[in-house]
Amino acid sequence: MTTSEQLLAAAGGSTGTAELAGLLVAAATDPELARTTERLLAEGTPRLWSALDDSTRGHWWQQPSWASAILDRLVSGAPRPLELVVAGCHASGYAREAAVVLMGKSRRPVYAPVLALRTADWVPEVRDRARQVCERWLADSPATALLGLGPLAFTLDRRANGAWLADMLRTLLHDGSDDILAAGLAANDWRVRRAAHLTGLAAHRIDVDRMVTAALTDPDPPIRTACAEALIRRSPSLARPLLASRTAAIRADAIHVLGWAGDAAPARAALLDNAHLVRLTAQATVRRTGTDPAEHYRARLHETPAAIAGLGETGTAVDRELVWPWLRHPLPRGRAAAVRALRRLGAQPIPRVVPLLTDPSPSVVRQAAAFLLERLIEPYEARFDRRSATAAASSDVVIFDRPLMSSSRAGASSSDLDSDPASVCLPARRVRPLVRSMLRRGASVRSITLVGSAGSAPRSGGWPDSLARTRSRTCCW
Repeated sequence: MTTSEQLLAAAGGSTGTAELAGLLVAAATDPELARTTERLLAEGTPRLWSALDDSTRGHWWQQPSWASAILDRLVSGAPRPLELVVAGCHASGYAREAAVVLMGKSRRPVYAPVLALRTADWVPEVRDRARQVCERWLADSPATALLGLGPLAFTLDRRANGAWLADMLRTLLHDGSDDILAAGLAANDWRVRRAAHLTGLAAHRIDVDRMVTAALTDPDPPIRTACAEALIRRSPSLARPLLASRTAAIRADAIHVLGWAGDAAPARAALLDNAHLVRLTAQATVRRTGTDPAEHYRARLHETPAAIAGLGETGTAVDRELVWPWLRHPLPRGRAAAVRALRRLGAQPIPRVVPLLTDPSPSVVRQAAAFLLERLIEPYEARFDRRSATAAASSDVVIFDRPLMSSSRAGASSSDLDSDPASVCLPARRVRPLVRSMLRRGASVRSITLVGSAGSAPRSGGWPDSLARTRSRTCCW
């Protein structure tokens, strides 16, 4: 990679920033490369600027070659823009202060992040100089300064000495003109956009159309939620557009408000929503109309996995027989919903769930493990037996050598216990997350053994001879 490629990659944030300062100093002499680099840095993220600041100041105990060159350029009074950027992050407080003074004489966008950093500098003289420059920028071009200083200002808000600039920008958004607020609402950076929305909502300066648009389309979840809450507070009728939101909490709030206003149609339509929170809200709203939502789910089990999940949330024990066939649902989400529904409905037959421990979908395996774990009673120590390293391979399986169910707790019949398998085969790659999940829930896996293949399962008389030489140790996951 050439020097220019390294510089552009580091300035764009795609590689490390440890050598970025030196590359910036070297690139300052090439006008075309310097312009491209300035543009990339001006669009850089706060993380990039913080990393550049930290890595540049980290050279105080061993000055690199460019450090003295930067000081010479500052003394001469004619540093190039990229050199001034590096000087603003220099280990020497005198260099940072001089750089801030020189930055105040220009309005280059690449200077704004450096000035924002220096307003939180630990050296009072540097901090005061930077704040004076920022005040002038905000007075002369408030909208431009807001967009340039905002990302770093709101990032540094909780840092020591970092709240000053963020408070200045919030005051500007609150008291400034509509153009300033509009610039903040349309900012590319989510930090600036969030501050503008929260400030504008508190001051009642955002119109309904803009709130609806933000509640439905803004990429930032807190902005969507804040705008939706403001709309609902203003009028329940404004909640109807929120039914199309991609945020489950917003859809649930809209359904709840409309339901109390006497409109239960959105709740009935949302009974098959994929989000658990939305379904629960819809179910409560439908019940208030005197309708049992379980009837709706029983008639539509074949349409969507949400119907299976909904029946588990609203059905009774008699609905188990309707759910059992959906353990073979073609979609992983459907199989996981079926196992979860059976757990809630209190289903007992273990053998029909055990095969799902080998399901290709991790979500199905997690639900099956939780189903089986609820029917374990004694906290056996979790152990696994490992063959020699040469014998372990991707074909290894895990075998539970005790039944996963006990009649003393689960209330199983003798026929259930007779049909309950004495061993369960599971791919070795599944054992770690499965055992970890079980141990987190406060129970232990009874016993696990790794063997060479599924055909090596234990015989009725005991383990295969090949396992007699294996060694055991307590699981430490």
